[in-house]
Amino acid sequence: MMMLVLLAVSALVLLSPGGGQVVAIGTKAASGTATGTDEDPSANAAEPLIVTMLATGDLHLGSWAEKSSRPNEPGYLFGAIQPLLDAADVLTGNLESPLSTKGAIYVPKEYTLRANPRMAAELVAAGYDYVSLANNHMMDFGPLALQETLQVLKDQGIAHSGAGMNLADARRCAYLTVKDVRFAFLSFSNTYPTEFYAGTTRPGTAPGYPNYIKADVAAAAKQADIVVVSFHWSGELYNDPKQYQIDYAKMAVDNGADIVIGHHPHVLQGIQVYKGKYIAYSLGNFLFGTYSSNKVKDSAVFEFTIENKAVTGLRFYPVLVENRIVQFRTRLHDAENSARVIRDMQAFSKRFGTVIENLGGVGTVK
Repeated sequence: MMMLVLLAVSALVLLSPGGGQVVAIGTKAASGTATGTDEDPSANAAEPLIVTMLATGDLHLGSWAEKSSRPNEPGYLFGAIQPLLDAADVLTGNLESPLSTKGAIYVPKEYTLRANPRMAAELVAAGYDYVSLANNHMMDFGPLALQETLQVLKDQGIAHSGAGMNLADARRCAYLTVKDVRFAFLSFSNTYPTEFYAGTTRPGTAPGYPNYIKADVAAAAKQADIVVVSFHWSGELYNDPKQYQIDYAKMAVDNGADIVIGHHPHVLQGIQVYKGKYIAYSLGNFLFGTYSSNKVKDSAVFEFTIENKAVTGLRFYPVLVENRIVQFRTRLHDAENSARVIRDMQAFSKRFGTVIENLGGVGTVK
């Protein structure tokens, strides 16, 4: 969540209700410097400006998640993972379905998703600052549902990009300033149905066409310190990125992106460091209101460290998202399963030459 004042706290630890793992999740330096006759002269040097951004996977708050929520207790669904989310200065995710009771099925398809607008209170309680909207479900119930979703997010103060009432709106960048660091967020969809793509006068999502990626990222880079680009891409349950994902991610970086994040597969994909920038090809699910395939059990919360307005580190916290176990209350994995997820990510990332270490149950990119 957005923290505009840097707090002096000791290392924060989180106890996983799933198995007792304790992991450190962030030490924030105090603002200002110490004074006194015995201090080290170097203590007067300016402290680095550090901002942490947490990125989570797909969020579908309807269906069984909505039924499992407690209307009088906003944040209940995120309660088991909330201490980790609270450690963020900026919290982001992919809103996979509209927040609306309006509209009608726009394009016949196997799965159509939506959630009641009241579920926005869950996002607020969790501390979400930004959500991406360019995906293959945002237009499931057409323009009226999209319009209501945009209004709900605006009313709740949650920044968003990737969908709008026309193409220009869908491509428009969202900006956030935290601790004097200006973030730009872009969101593109490379998934079907293409009828969901916005047009000059047609509501919809921002298509991930190369010319749009190049132009929009380059424009954002002129206006912000950190540019974050989210893609909805790949195939469901694919752990290995497709070649176009790699090409588009590099294209984004080449035009000014600092962080590239992927969604849609519902499972994790590997990490690449390209030109010193971080690409996380898929973050998997985070809180998804269906009983999915038993292959959908692992995810991670990705923590990006920004120091003096440059991204300097990435680590990830493995989480359990198998709803038959967690009942739509995502939680940290225990030590054994965290180690397993980190080994999986090492394998997924090997093709990119990415080195990932297990440091106390947290995957750390070296």
